[in-house]
Amino acid sequence: MKQEDQYICPVMRNLIDQLEERNIPLAESRMSDYHFHEFYFRVNANPEIIKTLHFEGAKVVGNRIVCDCHWSTMEFDKASVYEMHDDGI
Repeated sequence: MKQEDQYICPVMRNLIDQLEERNIPLAESRMSDYHFHEFYFRVNANPEIIKTLHFEGAKVVGNRIVCDCHWSTMEFDKASVYEMHDDGI
């Protein structure tokens, strides 16, 4: 756990816990604004999974969930690590 993880809001912590229960890891996690404790999370999963998550205090915007309290963003991208390489490796 990184030191700044203590500032993750309950809304995003709930979503992370739900993903971990399904064995879906975060592909990226970083604090994007230290003053407001705003985080950015990227998940390599089909955005359709958003429909199966249970949360309050956030909005769905396209393939992202944005919390109302700190404007933290969780972005879902179905492209896997392998699909992102043009050379097919």
